[in-house]
Amino acid sequence: MFGQKKDWETRENAFAAFSMGPLTDFWRQREEAEFKGVDDVPVRFVRFCAQHNDRLVLICPGRIESYVKYAEVAYDLFHCGFDVMIIDHRGQGRSGRLLSDTHRGHVVNFSDYVDDLAALWQQQVVPGHWRKRFILAHSMGGAIATLFLQRYRAHCDAIALCAPMFGIIIRLPDWMVRHILDWAEGHQRIREEYAIGTGRWRALPLPLTC
Repeated sequence: MFGQKKDWETRENAFAAFSMGPLTDFWRQREEAEFKGVDDVPVRFVRFCAQHNDRLVLICPGRIESYVKYAEVAYDLFHCGFDVMIIDHRGQGRSGRLLSDTHRGHVVNFSDYVDDLAALWQQQVVPGHWRKRFILAHSMGGAIATLFLQRYRAHCDAIALCAPMFGIIIRLPDWMVRHILDWAEGHQRIREEYAIGTGRWRALPLPLTC
């Protein structure tokens, strides 16, 4: 552990060299695959495995994240003796989309995320040789993983939640929000559009992005 701490301190002082060297070499060893989620939407995932590892960490990312973002986390966990598996939720990352506009991470039911995670767990995690199975979840992934464990409580040895999305602060009265959502739910064009006050991604001039 002391050696790992020194490695982290050195890494921060020369992060560019670490990213272009050890981290890039590690990422090239990844194994990417996919399975059919709810309604046959292709759901992608990546894994890093070694025969001598007997513990697994399944990472459940947050909203609009991809497993590509978690390369350094996977690197650290793997070098601490864990196999690592990371899912890309439907509608984001490298997984399939439900709408022609690929920037919109649309989902019909939030439970579809949970069903996809359950499918990955049953197909890839349960049959594995691991002695211990853990989940690391961030933001929206925390909500997904928590709902998953409410169904399959005995399947996971422990879970770590980072800023789990257990609620959304909306600065409007609850009755008004529910009325708007109920109304929008009945209109497909509105339901599948961007949230009110947002829009399609567009590149900004460099001075505005710094």
